[in-house]
Amino acid sequence: MTGSEIRHAVETYVGKSVDADIMLVAINEAIRKIGDMGLLYGEITVSDAEAGMVYYLPNDLLNVFAVFDQQGQPYEGWRVAGDQITFENPGTYTISARKLGKKMVSLSEEADIHEVYHSAIVDYARRFVMEAKSENLKHKTMRFDRFEADVINAFRFLRRQRQPRTIRVVR
Repeated sequence: MTGSEIRHAVETYVGKSVDADIMLVAINEAIRKIGDMGLLYGEITVSDAEAGMVYYLPNDLLNVFAVFDQQGQPYEGWRVAGDQITFENPGTYTISARKLGKKMVSLSEEADIHEVYHSAIVDYARRFVMEAKSENLKHKTMRFDRFEADVINAFRFLRRQRQPRTIRVVR
């Protein structure tokens, strides 16, 4: 879903046109709030790492879950503290991690997040716009519970187990 499609959906809900700048702020804020539950994955490579040296991770990296050596074998001698990673041995390592979705710069761009989250982003943007444009106190204090519930449901949907299960039947 592009930013323009999200904007159109929000405008349909609120019955008013919405400025592109406000829409970009709302969409980017929603993507940031989804955060780690967005289940976006990425890899970075640290070449010629020195043992014990601190390396800074990119700001959009949220959760390092695996490190692999140059041969693609899992490497256990790493430690993360905040936005820093250290390795016990020198070498070249590939870091696998969850990351934030990319910030949208234009409404013509596609939201960098799984499609399951698009309705939650539309809901967040709709409430954001209603709160920003309204002079009614009721809209100024809107809660974003529905957005949070939609994000949790999407996260659970994407994390569900997809293999056959054995169910024990007792008679």
